[in-house]
Amino acid sequence: MQQMSILADAMLKFSSSNSVELFMLLSATVLYYILHSARPRHGAGCAKQQDDADCKSVVSDPAALDTALRVACESGDHDNVVACWNAFKHCGQAPAVQLSQVVTAMRVCKRQAQFIANELLQFFQKYPSECSMPAINGILESLSKQADTELANQVVDILPSLQLALDHNSYEILIAMHVKARQYSAARRVISEMKANDFPLTARVVFFALKVALNMSDYVEALQHFRNLKASWQGSGASEALLPKAIMAQLIGLACKEGVMGLLLLELEGIPLLEEAIECVAGDSVTADALLDAAQNCGRADIVEHLELVARNRCEALRCLLPLQKYAMCVQRFVLIVGANFCKLNAVIGKWVVLVF
Repeated sequence: MQQMSILADAMLKFSSSNSVELFMLLSATVLYYILHSARPRHGAGCAKQQDDADCKSVVSDPAALDTALRVACESGDHDNVVACWNAFKHCGQAPAVQLSQVVTAMRVCKRQAQFIANELLQFFQKYPSECSMPAINGILESLSKQADTELANQVVDILPSLQLALDHNSYEILIAMHVKARQYSAARRVISEMKANDFPLTARVVFFALKVALNMSDYVEALQHFRNLKASWQGSGASEALLPKAIMAQLIGLACKEGVMGLLLLELEGIPLLEEAIECVAGDSVTADALLDAAQNCGRADIVEHLELVARNRCEALRCLLPLQKYAMCVQRFVLIVGANFCKLNAVIGKWVVLVF
């Protein structure tokens, strides 16, 4: 309270000297201090009614409140971000900060997904000029980085009430988020919805669709997406690899499992095959044998040669490890023998101690 008195005296002093900018800065500082003092001490369990009750007592002008909200966002003070957000409900003006920052703060303060979605719905209904798909996409993009699919789905659910619909960017964000969260069925559903709404699939979306098909062991769909990526890759004249080594190895492994590796090799004509992918596949003897047979039948001497090279290197590595394994076994045997003899020695000493005493 002493700090507040000092700040109040300073405000009166500056207001009398027409220092408008300094007065506004001090007003924001006082407001920030008030909100900091009045914020809930139990953020995880506070209800919306308590938040509103705390903020109704805070009377401030919108500019100072907006400054306080910006300061709270920049400092990562999530409790005060939520307090400022609630205070804005009573000043009749929308905050200037990005809504994604407010959403993040509410999530950190343990607000439920449905609660946050309702807050956004009421905000957009109160301020129609702020309601747009770019604003929604900014929120979804932030949620995608956190892989918060629960809240993202709730945000999507409020769109019909706002007379909005997902656009191309929205679909791409949602698909990437579901793949990141390993929710492949949900990602496939969004891809199907995107197609049904006649949105073209970009190369990035097709890549995610390929990952979904591979992780769901759907070779037919994976091959279709691979062909689309191949056509796009060839048309762009790109020099980098078509697929990362892990994805290529996954595609080869699935083709071997389905017994269609020979057909996949035909699809790989003219595409430099990642050597690292072959090495990943070679770790599985069954898959490596299937790939070797297919490469021999298709006349892919480069693949046969590389598989044989990998096999020789593995044998050489095992040969180098053999002396170490023998040494480790000898040490283990020595430790067991010493341990057994030590137990016998303890038993003898114990008998002598009993006899003596």
